[in-house]
Amino acid sequence: MQVRSVPQNIVKTLLSSPSAPAWKMVLREGTVDYGVAVQAPIFSLHTQSSISTGDFSDVFKFAGYLRSIGIGFHQVLPPFRLGIGDICPYSAVSLKALEPAYVSILRLVEKNNPFFNAERVLTYIRENKNIISKLNSTARVDYEGAMAFKYKVLRLAFEEFYSVYSKGTDTQETKAFRDFCQRHVKWLKDEYVPFMVIRDHQDSKYWKEWPAGLRDYDPRTVQAFMGRHQKEATFYRFEQWVTHTQWEEVIRECEEKHGVRIIEDIPYLPGMGASDVWANQEYYHLDFAAGAEPDQYALEGQYWGNHPRNLIKVTEDPTPFALPAILMAQRGVWAGRADHTWGLADPVRIPLDSDLMWKTDTKTGREIYNCIRYYGLDPEKYMPSARFMLGALQSSGMVIWGEDLGVEVPGIRRLMGELGIARMPVERWERDWPNAENGQPFIPPSSWPLLSFGCSSVHDSTNHPFHLHELMEPARYAPNAQARAELEAEATAYVEHMGWPRMPSPNEMNTPLYAATLMPILAGNSLLVSVALMDLWGLHTAYRDPEVARATRINVPGTQNAPHSTTNWNASAPDLPEIMEGSTRRAKDIADGTRRLLKEMGRGSL
Repeated sequence: MQVRSVPQNIVKTLLSSPSAPAWKMVLREGTVDYGVAVQAPIFSLHTQSSISTGDFSDVFKFAGYLRSIGIGFHQVLPPFRLGIGDICPYSAVSLKALEPAYVSILRLVEKNNPFFNAERVLTYIRENKNIISKLNSTARVDYEGAMAFKYKVLRLAFEEFYSVYSKGTDTQETKAFRDFCQRHVKWLKDEYVPFMVIRDHQDSKYWKEWPAGLRDYDPRTVQAFMGRHQKEATFYRFEQWVTHTQWEEVIRECEEKHGVRIIEDIPYLPGMGASDVWANQEYYHLDFAAGAEPDQYALEGQYWGNHPRNLIKVTEDPTPFALPAILMAQRGVWAGRADHTWGLADPVRIPLDSDLMWKTDTKTGREIYNCIRYYGLDPEKYMPSARFMLGALQSSGMVIWGEDLGVEVPGIRRLMGELGIARMPVERWERDWPNAENGQPFIPPSSWPLLSFGCSSVHDSTNHPFHLHELMEPARYAPNAQARAELEAEATAYVEHMGWPRMPSPNEMNTPLYAATLMPILAGNSLLVSVALMDLWGLHTAYRDPEVARATRINVPGTQNAPHSTTNWNASAPDLPEIMEGSTRRAKDIADGTRRLLKEMGRGSL
């Protein structure tokens, strides 16, 4: 393992920040092992011991695999409670509650908790083998089926627990449950639990359609309602106790037994129909939706379907904003990736009024979303707010790294450096954009800031194998003329970046050449490099196939209501069990290729 010195000014910045305890895990006397993280959503890590979607036990198994190939970090997408009919983890129904579909049923049974009748659950599993087999045979995650099955098991467990708890019996389990509820009383009692119980009794309607007292969160009305539904309230507290306890156990075991640290995403916003919004309505602009300005990939702009924050209210009391990151740190997460850092500084808002939502682009005559910047890109207005909000995230004690993609908000990258918040350069977008005469030449990873977590691709982009196909055949894969021109310019710049005489054709992209495409970022200056799972598996030709690479894409931004939405957020990692077991030739090729590549590039696990 190659160990490189870290400049003392960087060390001083990191060790004087609120996240110093987390940084001390990797900084040793001014040196650091330049590490690698793998981006792999929990839902993608499906094995035959889980049910359609990957679960927390699969994360633990995956950590063992990562350690075996020399990788010390696992970056997951937000594991928060999903909405009904909305499987996007960035539109969660809560940024504090965790998704019970990720609970490992087998781990619950193996733990043999006294409150949990293992035989009763095992009987239920045996009686529903056909359902489990069907769920495990789907090409993509069947959230509806997985959720229905897991929730049924949790209901069985709850009835067993409630028969003891409701009598006031004091056991080790009831005490642990009460302690959990007390530690998390703010968001459980005042937000998540009443929201879920009321929603159940309102036929899962959007909260704005509830009766006035409940819709507007009148405390007396809500309290009176909850007084009539105590058992249901206890179930939702129980559900979160089980889910949090298991995830915390797995995070701890990944580090203690495998030396792999977990990185979670901090979503930019909760969903519109979230308990966070319902219980804190004054913290959100309910007449607007968050979004993004037009670009070559979304010509009309992007409508995200979240209510933007009232930043003035947040600066008066940051608790609802900062609490998700604080809870992440408490459960042992090493680092949090702050989604859409530009939006924390100066967010884009789209009016929900149908007469104001759209406007005509004066240059093209095209109808585009009426995107309004909160502060109008005025630094005097947004810099104090940005410093406050980024500082609030830093106060969690985690290492924070910020997604700084999109239309740049001037001054924020400098502010991130001052606060010890790492940047997130993504290779394909780190280019000298003003220099259009040369196709925006790439800024080499060797010139990226040390305080950065460099990426080969991200969950919102095509993965690296497919992006290479886009560069090799722009006319085939570009969605429009503007995107084609950009891909052609990028291909020209990429050839120069790699030092190639020309762009290779698809049938020339062999494994050594593909490995060479990962080398610049792995050899680069970033403290941590974050590589998507399918970028790594591209070391085998089977996963460089364009159809396989396209099918394993996680998300296409701005497509909530488009055909793409049926393939967003539900991709399973192909051949995962055999790859982790190392039982096939392709598994050995990927493992050996990864170890060799990391060794050559001077990176690896801590």
